[in-house]
Amino acid sequence: MHFWSLEETARKIRAREVSSVEVTRSALERGRRVNPWLNAFVAFTEERALEDARRADELVSRSAVDPRAMPLLGVPVSVKDMFETADAPTTCGSRVERGRSSGRDAEAVRRLRAAGAIVIGKTNVSEFAWGSVQSAFGALANPWNPERFAGGSSSGSGASLAAGIGYSSLGGDTGGSIRMPAAFCGVVGIKPTFGRVSCRGAVPLAWTMDCAGPLARSARDAQIVLAAIAEPPPPGYAVRRRIPIAQATLGIPRTHFFESLDEDVARAMDEARRALQGLGVRFRDVDIPLASQANLATAIILQVEAAAVHRRWIAPQFDAYGEVFRGRLVQGLLIPGHVYLKAQQLRNRIRREFEAVLDGVDAILTPTTAIAAHPLSESPRNSARVADVGRCTSPASLAGLPALSLPCGFTREGLPIGLQLIGRVFEEDVLLEIGIAYQAKTDWHERRPPRREETG
Repeated sequence: MHFWSLEETARKIRAREVSSVEVTRSALERGRRVNPWLNAFVAFTEERALEDARRADELVSRSAVDPRAMPLLGVPVSVKDMFETADAPTTCGSRVERGRSSGRDAEAVRRLRAAGAIVIGKTNVSEFAWGSVQSAFGALANPWNPERFAGGSSSGSGASLAAGIGYSSLGGDTGGSIRMPAAFCGVVGIKPTFGRVSCRGAVPLAWTMDCAGPLARSARDAQIVLAAIAEPPPPGYAVRRRIPIAQATLGIPRTHFFESLDEDVARAMDEARRALQGLGVRFRDVDIPLASQANLATAIILQVEAAAVHRRWIAPQFDAYGEVFRGRLVQGLLIPGHVYLKAQQLRNRIRREFEAVLDGVDAILTPTTAIAAHPLSESPRNSARVADVGRCTSPASLAGLPALSLPCGFTREGLPIGLQLIGRVFEEDVLLEIGIAYQAKTDWHERRPPRREETG
């Protein structure tokens, strides 16, 4: 039951083969059993979850629901602890007191519930959603190896799904915070086009880059959840929903993305390319020269905008912030305005490079990360490869483009590896359909971590 697909679980609930209460109670029990060593959740919302599950079962018993209107009816999901929820406080991985909670669901959470989802709890997150910063509530274990990083900042979302707790998780992505945990934990994560999913009611990190989107265990499950929470494309905007996989052309960047890859990552990408070729996909070499500057521009924008977000709290609660996040806020306060503007100008140039490339291909294929999950003892301060971990994800974030991470293999140590597909604005479904076709040919997304409950 724990590793059923979301689509299968929803179907079984509608067919009364299993009740939402059974599935929800099972997810909560598994979460409480595994969380002592995993640390993926900061709160379980059991009372509200079981109440909503009973209500879902009543709707099913009366045949009072259209599956198209409530595609997630009765299905347990989790929410990253950067989104406001009516039934639990929002800490965003920090001890800083930001004042009263709104007492309302964030818009993306509201849409999840409106689609019938059962929110079972809030997942742990790097402090204020800065990917490489530790949560104030402790480090998370990676289900594949508890000594390894689960990715940030949607760490709890990726780790919980890999461990079989719930069927999807709402995450946030500013520079890679959905895609990196997806890659490190062996699940699927999609960062939608900037603005496609509302961030209203989410604690901001950087207003001009923050995105919300789902993590799931398959591309199809992510597609179902995204459809439930996303805004439609603007009226009159020409958007392709899908393309025949045998007619797809993927761009392969000649520089930056494929440089300095760990040997296992390079091997997995070669295997992924062969699998896609077997489906009829064609490849074309492309150039995105400014992508190599994306990490620097991202760091500047994040530091300046985060400092602006936290200006009310940093002086009176200076010591409540974690050391690393506090240092980045101070750096943001010291960055001159003209440097921030230059970073935004570079961002526009990177966006134009992507647009020119995507005029000639259907999507761009890259690794999600150049490395697999690194040891928890490594940090950006003592490891250059960890400091550079977002170099494959930040370019799409700067450009505001949708980007999908899919499992594509394992290292010799048994750690997951992810590939990334970057697409045109509002063409999330094109990426997801390619992902669905790829996952029909491969089984990486069906692999499960070792059972570790006994270590909790």
